[in-house]
Amino acid sequence: MDLRFASEANHKHIQQLYPLYQFQVNVETFHGRGIQSFNFSFEKLDGIVQLRISDVVNQSKMYLCTIDNITYQEIKTEQSLQVAFQGFIDHLITILDSCRKNELFISLIQSQNSFILQFYEKRSLKNLIHLFLRVNEAPPAIIMYHLNLSITHLKDEVSSINQRNQYLDNEVNKRDFHIEEQQKEIATLKNKVAENENMILFRTTEEIQRLQQEIKRIETSKEFEENRLRALVKSFETKVDQLTKDNFSLNEKIQLEVKKSETLKHEVEDMKRKLTAMSTDNNRLKNNLSQFDAKDKQQRMKVDELNQQMADTLEKLRSANKETSNLQAEIEAEKQICHTKKRALQIATDELTKNHETIKRYEKNVEKLKKGIEWRSLLMMRINYENQRNLVNVEQSRIKQN
Repeated sequence: MDLRFASEANHKHIQQLYPLYQFQVNVETFHGRGIQSFNFSFEKLDGIVQLRISDVVNQSKMYLCTIDNITYQEIKTEQSLQVAFQGFIDHLITILDSCRKNELFISLIQSQNSFILQFYEKRSLKNLIHLFLRVNEAPPAIIMYHLNLSITHLKDEVSSINQRNQYLDNEVNKRDFHIEEQQKEIATLKNKVAENENMILFRTTEEIQRLQQEIKRIETSKEFEENRLRALVKSFETKVDQLTKDNFSLNEKIQLEVKKSETLKHEVEDMKRKLTAMSTDNNRLKNNLSQFDAKDKQQRMKVDELNQQMADTLEKLRSANKETSNLQAEIEAEKQICHTKKRALQIATDELTKNHETIKRYEKNVEKLKKGIEWRSLLMMRINYENQRNLVNVEQSRIKQN
């Protein structure tokens, strides 16, 4: 049964239930004990499973545990297992996963005729054995078969590695060729960069010299322009001082006109705002005079416009005075009308007071009538009560006589 897993004809039909993995195993033999590394492989073929264990260092040391349905029944009876054969296979795979996670551990103990493979859980008092299997040393034919498979697999790996190395060598040669070409291009670019740097340096030097000459020329013209502008500023400051004095006298006149007409206060305030705006314009003119000589004519024209606006303002103030007198006359007439209305209101108030007193008298009479009606109602109720009481007494006496 073990030889079926070591046949070339059955090799393609073998199902790998658990991939090849290396586990640490506690080995106990007649010669001593220790920890060794073993490769575990779990395979299936035609309803038969085989657990193969091989030493990592000495692959000729190999152990096999082949189990079919009949063999499993013996294991089930011996260890009191509660699952079917397929459930046993699934549980064994789960146990191997737990050993891989170091949740369970493996030991290989030599007995008289075979070896016992134990899967146990470490406890403080005593280790708990989950499962144990009897394994036998593999026959030489099986060992040779698996060694040949390993050698074939290694040859395939070496061949693929050689092909990979050949591919990498070709890639390295291609990269070396590209590197040489890029180095040539870099050398050519360096020569071009050096030429461009020399050309840029020459052009930059010429441009700097030209700019230095231009700066000298601009500085000379700047000094001449500053002297001319200083002279213009002085003449403009004199004119602006005169305009400021004129504006101050105009402000005094406007304030006198404002005192005469309190009823037109809002219009006069608007005029003051206009005068403030004119003063702001004059200040702007003072600043602008320090920059351009050509604005002198424009400033004079603005002054004429301001004088015209002042004349218009004075004319408006005169008309405002007339309107003020008209308004005062209208106010007097309104006062007379209000006085008349006040007298009529006083008369109406007196009439209302009299009517209120009359209403109070009526309310007192109504209260008296209400009290009289209440007293009469109580009296009638009392009379009715006495009559009913007499009737009840008469009825009771009649009943007693009967």
